[in-house]
Amino acid sequence: LAAPAVLVCSASNGILRGYLDTKTPTIILLGSNVINLLLDVVLVAQLKMGPQGAGIATTVAEWIAALCFLGVLAGKLPSADGNKLGSGRTPSETGDIVPVFELPKWMDIRPLVVASSAVFLRSIVLQVAM
Repeated sequence: LAAPAVLVCSASNGILRGYLDTKTPTIILLGSNVINLLLDVVLVAQLKMGPQGAGIATTVAEWIAALCFLGVLAGKLPSADGNKLGSGRTPSETGDIVPVFELPKWMDIRPLVVASSAVFLRSIVLQVAM
């Protein structure tokens, strides 16, 4: 039951990192963990529900985090810096990254290819060795 919420949290975390916002996901996930801890104490320790209580606590906390992420991404909730995503400002005013729908030139991506080639080679060697 928590799998869709985990997927939303992971994807939203990546989207917000793409906006160069790491504070908002940290705050949302910290709050989610506090909720999980409090629900664990109530459901597992006080109500003696055992693993079922822990599962319920985790599922509820994940869905709360997912809804918070969706609220921030939809512009209904402010991000950690107080701004709402898509609040009508132009990208040049905010410094946001705007997607470009064209292939980059080789000279622009060459440094990235060179830098990542060592990791790529290591991954190939590990796969062959296994």
